[in-house]
Amino acid sequence: MKLTVFNGSTRGSKGNSEILINWFKEGFLKDTSGDVNVHYIKDQDKHPDMIEILKRSETVLLAFPLYTDAMPGIVKKFIDKLADYQGSMSGKSLLFLVHSGFPEACHSRGVERYLKKLTAKLGADYLGTIVKGGSEGLRIMPQMMTRKSRLLFNQIGEQFAGTKSLDPGLLKKLASPERLSPFSRGVYRFMSLIGLNNLYWNGMLKKNGAYKNRFNTPYV
Repeated sequence: MKLTVFNGSTRGSKGNSEILINWFKEGFLKDTSGDVNVHYIKDQDKHPDMIEILKRSETVLLAFPLYTDAMPGIVKKFIDKLADYQGSMSGKSLLFLVHSGFPEACHSRGVERYLKKLTAKLGADYLGTIVKGGSEGLRIMPQMMTRKSRLLFNQIGEQFAGTKSLDPGLLKKLASPERLSPFSRGVYRFMSLIGLNNLYWNGMLKKNGAYKNRFNTPYV
């Protein structure tokens, strides 16, 4: 099977989307007849070429991170350019990969419903959405901490290559937790009280020279 992948991360090949795509590819390419081509939506000057590639592709995976419960602006811009092709993609199959720093999968479900409607408007077949929470730290985690997620992505990719479908049981395992348990919420509240929740984000703010502006309210 030939698979065309569009990576919608603003970080391109240096983001967590690339890691998850590669894990999926590892399983998908166990079938030696598989072929995967990846394109980066952040290269906005290449959008016209990408749309032509999409039109010629039979099976397409669109992967992107969740930015505050929504897709990145560059992904929405790319999707808006497909408006002229509504109802014209019969015979094509679309699947999606949505991931976020939020640990709960429920944050991604609104976008998942949108993607299903989008596929219907384009006239394509909807093959499902892979949802993964807690992905923001993947780039810096040691392999031992990501082994379980990597294995699940491998299994999903391998199963998709063989059946052109996504296994609901594997998707549920990967998405877990759908919502945090009362105990987990209590742990997060405690971590927030002692400042541990913000260590990573404060580090990012300082790295980018924005820490002193973290409480700014420019639209007030």
